[in-house]
Amino acid sequence: SMLTLTDAYCLYNRARGIDLVSPADMRQACELFPTKGVPFRLHTFQSGVVVIKYCDASGEKSQIDALLQLVRACTSIACGGVREEVLGG
Repeated sequence: SMLTLTDAYCLYNRARGIDLVSPADMRQACELFPTKGVPFRLHTFQSGVVVIKYCDASGEKSQIDALLQLVRACTSIACGGVREEVLGG
């Protein structure tokens, strides 16, 4: 499963309302997925399109569980603290 980074950025900011993140912060946070134990990775196609890709061969149930884990982690962060939480300060 994959989602373009642009679509993820739009969905994330739409959910946040007023306290938006920049495209650069979104990309930087996604690049840290491997260091945070999140089973998603950025992948760039030859065309230049960047997607967030699920990276576990355990099946669809695992994808749903991983996405729920990611959403729960994001909603537990105060609106102003996403960058600090992901980037460590």
